[in-house]
Amino acid sequence: MGHLRINKEYIRIIKQAVKSGHRVFSDTTNYEVINDSVGQWLIHSKFNDHYIGLHGNLEKGYGLNGTEFFIKVGGHKVLLSDFVTR
Repeated sequence: MGHLRINKEYIRIIKQAVKSGHRVFSDTTNYEVINDSVGQWLIHSKFNDHYIGLHGNLEKGYGLNGTEFFIKVGGHKVLLSDFVTR
């Protein structure tokens, strides 16, 4: 039950960062979280222009979709998992 609560909180933080105007990336800057015109939350690959849904489970840690999510602030990577209450 704890993982489910943490997963929901992590997703909420990712979505809030995007809504606040931050560019949120998954693993590398090639993969960017977007909220499309019909309200879907997706990860867009700039390399091949493919999309996958924002999902995952946290049994192996804090990586949704198997990766860490981050924003760049002043050229530095800030991990969004650092803002999740564990």
